[in-house]
Amino acid sequence: MRSLTDDMEHYHKAFGVYHRLADRNNVMGRWVDSQLPQIFKDLNVALADQDVLKVLSVGPGDGEIENGILRVLHDEKMQYKNFHVTVVEPAVDMVDKYKARVSADASQQQGMTYDWKTQTLDGYTEGNKATKFHFISSLHSIYYAEDLQASLKNLFCRLEPGGMMLVVVISDKSGFGQFGKSFPLLWGNRHHHPTSAEVQAACDKESIPVAQEFTIKVRSNITPCFAEPGAMVDDGRLLLDFFSHVADFVRDASPSHLQEVREFLGSDRCSERVEDDQVYFNGDWKALIIKR
Repeated sequence: MRSLTDDMEHYHKAFGVYHRLADRNNVMGRWVDSQLPQIFKDLNVALADQDVLKVLSVGPGDGEIENGILRVLHDEKMQYKNFHVTVVEPAVDMVDKYKARVSADASQQQGMTYDWKTQTLDGYTEGNKATKFHFISSLHSIYYAEDLQASLKNLFCRLEPGGMMLVVVISDKSGFGQFGKSFPLLWGNRHHHPTSAEVQAACDKESIPVAQEFTIKVRSNITPCFAEPGAMVDDGRLLLDFFSHVADFVRDASPSHLQEVREFLGSDRCSERVEDDQVYFNGDWKALIIKR
C-alpha cells in the first residue's frame, strides 16, 4: 500500500476533510479566546520602557490561530508597547499567506514587527543558538522535530526568566493516540506524531516544568467511514486515508484489514456513538503551559 505522504496533493485533500469536519480552527480559536487571557496574566517578564516583548512562533501555518494568540497577548499585556515576532515556518506558501494576513490586518498590528524564517525548527535553532524569547508557541508543530526531547530542551532554554511556552499536541487519550498504538505498522516512524504523554515524558527527563495542562475537546462526525465500500462517499474514503496514512486505503487494503481498522475507529477507544448511530471521533488535544 502507498503512503499518503507520497502524494501530497492527496494528503492535503484527506487532511482537508478531517480539518473541516473537526472544525479545528474554530475549536482552537474558542480555546484561545476563553483560556489564554487568564493564562497570560501569569506571564511576568521585566521590560524597560523601550524594550521589546519577543515572541517565537513555531510552525504557525497561515497564521490564523497565531494571529488570535498575538491579539490576546497584546490585549493582556498592553504595558508592553512593542512586540517582535519571529515566525519559523518551512512552507513558503504558508509564510506568504501569513504575511498577507498581517498586511490585511494592519490596524491591529500596531507595535508589532515580524521576522520571517522560512525553515524548519531544527534549521532555525542550529543557526540561531543564542536568541531568547519571552513567549514561545508551538501548535501541532513539535511533531516534526527530529529529536523531541532535544527540541523541547532547546526551546525551554530560549525562554527569558518569567517567560512562557505554549505547546499543543494530540492527547494520548484521543483516538489518534490509541490508533497509533494499535496500528504501528500502518503509521510507522515516518508518520508517528508524539502524543501528550510523550511530550510530558520528554519534559520530565529534561526537568522542564509543565505548570498547567488543558484538554481541548475535538469531535468530528466520521459516520461516512462505515458505509459499504461500494457506496462510500468521498469524505468517508478520504477520512480512512487520513486515519490510516495510506492513500486509497479502501481500494487497496484487504477486506479483513479494512474491517479491523473500521471496527477500531468505531470502538469506544476512538469514538463516541450518539443519536441515530452517528459516530464522532475523539480528536482531543492537550495544551501544555511551560514556565521559566
